Order: sequence, then C-alpha cells, then structure tokens
Amino acid sequence: MTLNVQLLGPPRFSLDGVDLVFPFRKVEGLACYLFVERQASRETLMDLLWSDKEGEAASRNLRNALYELRKVLPQGLIRNRGQRVVAGDEGFCLDLSALDVFPSSSPTVSSLRPFMEGFSLPACPPFEEWLRQSRSLFELRRRRAMRDYGRLCLDRGTPDRALSCLESLFASDVDEEAGCLLMEAYSRTGRRCEMIRTYRLLTERLASELDLGPSEETIALYGYLLLREGGCDGGGGICLRRGEVFSVARSSWSR
Repeated sequence: MTLNVQLLGPPRFSLDGVDLVFPFRKVEGLACYLFVERQASRETLMDLLWSDKEGEAASRNLRNALYELRKVLPQGLIRNRGQRVVAGDEGFCLDLSALDVFPSSSPTVSSLRPFMEGFSLPACPPFEEWLRQSRSLFELRRRRAMRDYGRLCLDRGTPDRALSCLESLFASDVDEEAGCLLMEAYSRTGRRCEMIRTYRLLTERLASELDLGPSEETIALYGYLLLREGGCDGGGGICLRRGEVFSVARSSWSR
C-alpha cells in the first residue's frame, strides 16, 4: 500500500482513501516536517518541537513521538540512521512534487492549495518559523504553477478554464503577470469591461502598494487588447485607430 501525503491544503495522510489519525498535534507536525525535509538530526527535531525542554526531557519526548508516529504510518517509512531520523525514499506519494510538473500531470488546479493550510503549533516557535519559511517558498512555487496553468489554457484555446485560477491569483497579491493573463482571458471570453477593469485595478494597486507603474509589456498588451476589442476604452466610449491605442494605454497609467 502507498501512503498518500497531502500538504497542499490542510495536511492529510491516507492509505487506500482512509485518513490516518495522529494522537497528538506535535506528532502530525513531526510527520509533515520529515516528509518535506526527508531527514533531520535528532537534535534538530528536539529543538524544533521541544525547545522549552531540557536535553533528557526533550529526547524522551522525541522518542515517544517517533514511537507514536511509527504506529500510525506504514512499517519502515520512518527509520533511524545513526543520530538522524529519515523518511523512506519509497512507499509514499507526496503532493508537493506536483508543483514541479504542473500543469502537465496534476489532476486539477483546485489541488494547488496553500502549504499546510490552517496548521500551526503556537507553542513551538522554531516549528512556526520553519512553517513560515516553507509557506513562503511553496507559495512562490504554487503561484508559478497556477500562472503556468492559466498560460496553458490560453495556448489551448480554453480561456474560460483559466478564469477562476487567475482571478484567485490576482485577488490575493499584486501579481502583474497574473493580471496580464487575466486580461487576456477576459478578452478572449468576450468580457471587455472586466478586462478594462482589471488593467485599471492593476495600475492602482501597483501604484499604491509598490509605488510602481505597469511595465511596457503590460501597457502594450492592454493596447493590443483594446485594439482587438475595437479600440474602445471604457467609460468615454472613444474608439481608437491603431496608432492611438498605445498612447491611451499609457495615459491610463499616468492618471
């Protein structure tokens, strides 16, 4: 049997579709850490989860946690190697690997949830710091994978399938690339007003949050989309000739 380890979204460990239950939150945190890092020294694990304990007490707690962990997981997955604890190289499937090959092999874009969503161990500051750094790293990879998915949908002529993914990306952060992909998706699905609104919102957020204007590429794309839609920029309803589109896009940035 293969253990399925899902760390995108709330952590979930399952065998043949049956969820595994950990006796303590720290044991679950220990499992998550080991499957991400693959191995760690016993000292590192003690500092991670029992930094408030003295040496012998921390060592005893780690032994107990590993005992409980091995009772839950398939035999042989968690092994000792000298003073190191190692997660096996086979016998499990970790969803984080999908970030490196998405969208070609990931089943759905909805599977790309934030890393260890909702999980925390407030009484363990070192674990919380590891969690913060890991979330930041995996969030960058997750957003890149979602942009790749949006781009693939546009390339395949299915822009409607990219909308929810790109809308989520654009709403959660100032992401100029996601904004451009979203404008393109709106344009291709006949949603001209949403395309124009996205450009204007992007310019406002870049200015207010980063003190920047849109890139030349973004301005040019907006101009191209306006031209493709008939050269009309929103409220004024002014239709543009080809040579005027770029200047209108730039003036929208300047305002």
